[in-house]
Amino acid sequence: MPVTRRWDVVVAGAGPAGAATAAFLAEAGCRTLLIDRARFPREKPCSDYVAPGARSVLAKLGVLGALEQRGEPVHGMEVTSPSGTTLRGDYRGGSGFGMPRRELDAQLVELAVARGATLWEETRAEGLTVTLRGAPALRARHAGHTHTLSARVVVGADGLRSAIARALGGGTRVGPRRLALVAQIADVEGLHGVGEIFVAGGGYVGVAPLPGGAANVAVVQPAARAHRGMSGSALFWTELAHHPDLHSRVRDRPVLRGVLATGPFGWRSQRAVGNGVILVGDAAHFFDPLTGDGVAAALHGAALAAQVILQALGRLDVPTRRALAPYETMHRRLFGGRWSAQRLLGAAVAHPRLFDLGLRALTQRRELGDRIVQFAGSVAPVSSLFQPLATNPRPA
Repeated sequence: MPVTRRWDVVVAGAGPAGAATAAFLAEAGCRTLLIDRARFPREKPCSDYVAPGARSVLAKLGVLGALEQRGEPVHGMEVTSPSGTTLRGDYRGGSGFGMPRRELDAQLVELAVARGATLWEETRAEGLTVTLRGAPALRARHAGHTHTLSARVVVGADGLRSAIARALGGGTRVGPRRLALVAQIADVEGLHGVGEIFVAGGGYVGVAPLPGGAANVAVVQPAARAHRGMSGSALFWTELAHHPDLHSRVRDRPVLRGVLATGPFGWRSQRAVGNGVILVGDAAHFFDPLTGDGVAAALHGAALAAQVILQALGRLDVPTRRALAPYETMHRRLFGGRWSAQRLLGAAVAHPRLFDLGLRALTQRRELGDRIVQFAGSVAPVSSLFQPLATNPRPA
């Protein structure tokens, strides 16, 4: 098993969390290796949407303007209940944008390389070991060989089924078990600059506008409804038929990219740090796509991880778990309220009548609806949902 030269940091996973972490660290002068099992650009089952809360990190990375020019602006969110009640909320103070993950992720990987990171594509993370010097080492399969990648810090950004998270003790399932079936469809009628969510039958469908009149359509359903022997494409259209208004808008339109599947969702790692190891993005905690803020959360987590890693590397050759513990504390402080609110929203989706009653009530208080949408877009904290409302309700 060849031992590859020692790096300051090895980042496993080159999605937004991993690529952004690598970019921050390489820019600060760390010898950084970024690996991913794919070759970029590559497709990814996702909502193809960047919430406005990601703007601050993308600006810090220096790519916000370029990405916004290529993306489709999204100014708010529109939610439709099983009975047809619709609530629209506006982000205010900055829009999100729709962009295929194929393009977004490739742009962030290119940024990391431009900042000085080394990229190994088609490289699979297999697990962790410890070197004789006590440093973490990542076992990875690259170019037909298993390598031991020695580093001062290993960053696990390898997603929902993270090999790094398993090595730290695994994780627990949280919230409803749901699957997502995602397609990109051309010439979708009725797009009007907002993300759309249609709730019914214990699941939901999300629609994110993409450039050129296309849309990402994501069917998210209870995992128990997946039919054995049915293809992902057949299941996608079967489930979409439960939403007749949306189905009529997309059924005869060209499919730009076939249906991709991901899930089941609902994952939280047992811990986010170890001796010389730190988890970011979905490897640490998966965000249900209902609120569409997964990319924003990944980027904020990357910025936080890079900050803690740089501070720890400035004091120690190999940072201990205790030295990296501030990341876990700040990560919980940054996302803890959001996780709890997401679980409540996820539970409400599983009870259509309850969701319908709640949405009807919100249509009578537009200000609260705006706050919920701003929270979903990561532009307002969860505490904003509990601040006093204006005295007089405003019509929807």
